[in-house]
Amino acid sequence: MKGLKVIIVFVLISLVACQKSEKSEVSETEKTMKEVKSTRIYEAGKLIKGEFIYLDNLAVLKGDDFIYGIKMNDKANELVKKTNEVKRDSFDMIPVILTGEITKSEQKNTWEEWLIIEDIVEVKAPQKQKVKLETK
Repeated sequence: MKGLKVIIVFVLISLVACQKSEKSEVSETEKTMKEVKSTRIYEAGKLIKGEFIYLDNLAVLKGDDFIYGIKMNDKANELVKKTNEVKRDSFDMIPVILTGEITKSEQKNTWEEWLIIEDIVEVKAPQKQKVKLETK
């Protein structure tokens, strides 16, 4: 009889321990589901990667093989605020990844192409560049 009581107590303890384990697994799953819902997925071909600069009410995005003027809208103003948080001086070029629409300019003496920002995917701090001065 004593052995039976020990086995019953052991089984009850095991059940309680398993219940706690299952609850933590559920909460981890729920946490992962919330993270997935908040993550956006972008098509690689629609991402525009370049260096952003904003000076004297003029914004420009420079990439490896393009330069776009930025049409100022709410997203562009949001980008200016985000880049101001990470830049060290007013001439820093801030690495960004954006989505948007590229339009041709209809005016002369301006950028040939303009970017209308739709979404800000990423803003990085500028890299420190080492400048080596040599004296001869």
